[in-house]
Amino acid sequence: LLILEFKMLGRLVGDPIFEVVAERAMDKLWELRDSKTGLIGNVYNTKSRSWDDPMSGIGAGIDSYFEYLLKSFILFGNEKDLSRFSDYYDNIVKYMRRFSVSDSNVSNFDNPFYFANVNMNTGQLQNHWIDSLSAAFVGVQILHGDLKAAIMHHALFYGLWLKYDALPERYNWYLKKCEYALYPLSLNSQKLRTCCFRQLGTHFIYLSGKEFMTVFRRIIKLDVVMLL
Repeated sequence: LLILEFKMLGRLVGDPIFEVVAERAMDKLWELRDSKTGLIGNVYNTKSRSWDDPMSGIGAGIDSYFEYLLKSFILFGNEKDLSRFSDYYDNIVKYMRRFSVSDSNVSNFDNPFYFANVNMNTGQLQNHWIDSLSAAFVGVQILHGDLKAAIMHHALFYGLWLKYDALPERYNWYLKKCEYALYPLSLNSQKLRTCCFRQLGTHFIYLSGKEFMTVFRRIIKLDVVMLL
């Protein structure tokens, strides 16, 4: 998944081998997607040449793949990367999106949603949790131009942040409770807010970013005191 770094490295040192190898890996992953759902799994075993973990999602273990695919197009202009990302995005929305409120009277644009983890081969629900790394996908949605969806997706993580003063490493959306109470000082949530604010400039995004920094500074101070 080091497609960005390897492409840039190859061009900086004048040796195309880095880009060639990275592109080969990306091509192979594209071939390994399921023919029915168009999704890929989380862990691929290169020895057995099979998926050890067929869970497909947008969080830990797979989040950077989609992000780098789109950013590779933005930086280097390869239409193939954009085409592949667009295909993945359509399938992610089709199989993973779940709305927070099950009410037909509520518009999709007024209903915060999340992307559930599903089985790559069937598109069926795999588990009931989302993780903190999936917050970065909001920034990817903005880069892709799906602004309305990005705003509603951001609302979910902002709600979790207000509830816990941080994003829990895992949140069980079915039981509506924290499943893994760990926050490793990840900046993914602030990264998505920066993308949102630069693109949209709304007061709500500004306030959510300000709230994040207030809590984040408090957490850092607590960590420093504990170390002393």
